[in-house]
Amino acid sequence: MVPTGVRGGDSLSMMEIEIQQDGPFVPVGRRVERHALIRLSAPTMESCVARAPLAISFVIDRSGSMAGDPLELACEATRHAISRLRDTDQFAIVLYDHEVEVLIPMSTACAGSRAAAAQKLRGVTARGTTDLAAGWDVGARLVAEARGDEEIFRRCLLLTDGMANEGVTDPDELKARAARWRREGVTLT
Repeated sequence: MVPTGVRGGDSLSMMEIEIQQDGPFVPVGRRVERHALIRLSAPTMESCVARAPLAISFVIDRSGSMAGDPLELACEATRHAISRLRDTDQFAIVLYDHEVEVLIPMSTACAGSRAAAAQKLRGVTARGTTDLAAGWDVGARLVAEARGDEEIFRRCLLLTDGMANEGVTDPDELKARAARWRREGVTLT
């Protein structure tokens, strides 16, 4: 392919378009077959979207019911989400079954922290029963205590099959806890 030099857009706000053709000319009055390569590049999310810094905890259910694909996918989703965080964001990873473990305490989402988290998530295995409320409370507390001003967005992301069978299991009590954390500025997904 021969680049034609056709290029358009502003990489900070618009789609970038690059066209390459297999030759510089198309003969007038003759039918010919030509090939072109068109590349479209979307602007980066950072250049398009302004948002407040984020403090997020990934609270992963590693109980026996999550064995296999569910736990692998929860860890993969967490690795992917962490890779998308900005340097101004903070994150923590909490694992729970019948016990709660803070795998990564609240950390700035710099490249080193993101890489360390991805590595540690590769060793997570399923075990035990499910004390959902205990894991969730630790993740929400870490988010609530994250440093930052009032502009920081605080979110606790619960990755679970939802089969709480130890500790608090009553749906009404779990709803009440969600409401309490919400009043403290921590939302749950």
